[in-house]
Amino acid sequence: MSQQEVTGLFSWVRFFTQEPTGVLTLSITVAIVVVTVLYVLRPKPPKIDPEAEEREKERQRREEEKKAEQKKAQQQASKKAKKLLLHQPKEEFKHPLLYTTLKMNQETVASVAFNPKGKYIATLAKDKTLRLIPTQLFKEANPHHQRVNIEHDFGLKSCFSNDGHFLYVLLNSKNRIAAYNLKAGGDKIIVSITKEWPLKDQHKDDIRSMTLSENNKFIITVSEDDNLVTLWNTSTGSVLHHFKTNKLKTYQADVSHDTDSKFFAIATYAPEVLIYEVKSNQTSKTAKDKAGNQNWEFSKVEKVMSLMKGGHSTSVYCVSFGPAPDPYIGAGKPHKVATGSKDGTWKIWDINVRYKDGEDPKCILTQKIDSPARFISMSPDGNVLVTVSEDNKLRIWGVETGDLLDTVDEINIYGINEGKTSLSWMTDSKLFAVNCGKMVRLFQN
Repeated sequence: MSQQEVTGLFSWVRFFTQEPTGVLTLSITVAIVVVTVLYVLRPKPPKIDPEAEEREKERQRREEEKKAEQKKAQQQASKKAKKLLLHQPKEEFKHPLLYTTLKMNQETVASVAFNPKGKYIATLAKDKTLRLIPTQLFKEANPHHQRVNIEHDFGLKSCFSNDGHFLYVLLNSKNRIAAYNLKAGGDKIIVSITKEWPLKDQHKDDIRSMTLSENNKFIITVSEDDNLVTLWNTSTGSVLHHFKTNKLKTYQADVSHDTDSKFFAIATYAPEVLIYEVKSNQTSKTAKDKAGNQNWEFSKVEKVMSLMKGGHSTSVYCVSFGPAPDPYIGAGKPHKVATGSKDGTWKIWDINVRYKDGEDPKCILTQKIDSPARFISMSPDGNVLVTVSEDNKLRIWGVETGDLLDTVDEINIYGINEGKTSLSWMTDSKLFAVNCGKMVRLFQN
């Protein structure tokens, strides 16, 4: 390179490094050079072969078809396995105290009730049927029974009159009580509705509890959310008395088993049970009406006791009266009431106290369940107590000692937490029946 060329080159360098415009020009020049080099050196895209592209698409399509076939085969195998499982014989429910299981219904059994004379049991189911199954046929595989269709409705709760001539049924959609008259007619029972009365004028909410008095004179209905308690005249269907407990929620009512049906108890959201006295006007102890029943005229209802002192720590879900002491030879004997609570305990109370003088009922026994007690029932002889709790267990207890006599696990009783459990005793206390889904299980005591 000549001296003149070197001198010219240095002149250009000085220009680019000393002048602002020169730096900018140099930068742009370098950038253009770099971009040009990168463009020239970029990887060349492969030439597209139409046949190769078609082969790749065909390969992908076959893979998708293979995956779809595998998925379909897996689904078919799963369905076949489920079908085989369904057709396998299910393990039969067994328990030492299980007497038999009645399986006539196609839908859920809502209520069970033994005829007071022990001749048959009445079931109500969501298949819109009332079934009467004779007790002597309980052990048969498919016992012959009488089916009565309930038109356009189904029964939720039921209770027999003391003489067994009437079955009172709480109808679901009609929200009314129907009185079914049951008469012997040769080989079958003649069933007819003698009267119905609506509840909607009183109860705006669903009925949680329905119970019949021992003297057959009145029915008590309870609705949970509106806290309404109503006493109905069984002869006319008219309202004898109604009131609100004002306890946020009201769960259940039960009536004492004395001939006068003197008391009834109400279980509420509060940690107490309210005891009311039903006062009546009776012309005389010997006066009878045309049907042969003692004359009875409702007078009023008064709250007379509260099961609270030494009681539960939270809501009481259920209550059950034991047998009333004989008024002549039972003086001084306890009149027992059983209660079950959300606190996981059940208690026995004695209400045979001088309540008119301000004496409180006494809690005489407490037992722990370790699960909220949703249902409780004392046997007619007062010796045994049955509880159903949220852990899906039925427990059998001794009333005198509180000892746990037996437990039935995973019994699958219908509607435990919604107050839909239905349990009925034979009057001799030898059997009790409970609704378990589409079946009725009977247990020996």
